[in-house]
Amino acid sequence: MNKIELTSQFIQQHLNQFQCPVCQGAFASAETGTVACENQHTFNVAKKGSLFFLSHPVKTEYTDEMLRYRHQFLTAGFFDPMLAQVQKTLAGGLLLDAGCGEGTTTKWLADHSRGDLVGLDISKPAINIASAGVALENQPLFMVGDLARLPTIV
Repeated sequence: MNKIELTSQFIQQHLNQFQCPVCQGAFASAETGTVACENQHTFNVAKKGSLFFLSHPVKTEYTDEMLRYRHQFLTAGFFDPMLAQVQKTLAGGLLLDAGCGEGTTTKWLADHSRGDLVGLDISKPAINIASAGVALENQPLFMVGDLARLPTIV
């Protein structure tokens, strides 16, 4: 299966835990490559398997250089003891990493937890980095979205 198919399958499995960020309506379907809500708002799955839930691009302070440094720092293991403690408290199910940045923490949790992971960030460049390095197995779902209009039910 490719990333688009896996993302569509992931959404379909958790359909009742997602809501439309436009109207807060329930997602009604996750056809291969497209997610639609009950009010016919549709969102396409990117080739990298991520979803874009913003109505328009948002300019952020995140630069490619800053995201590379963040990734380098987070993968050095400084936060592994803290993440191990967080992981012990997770019960599984669908887990949201809100403000996931370039996805390092989300991927760590996906590798060490029983639940299905979703990473959300407002920065499209960050989500592009996050979804580019994800293997097809045990894949977190990465989404570009706004915390004020979550596409997940929390």
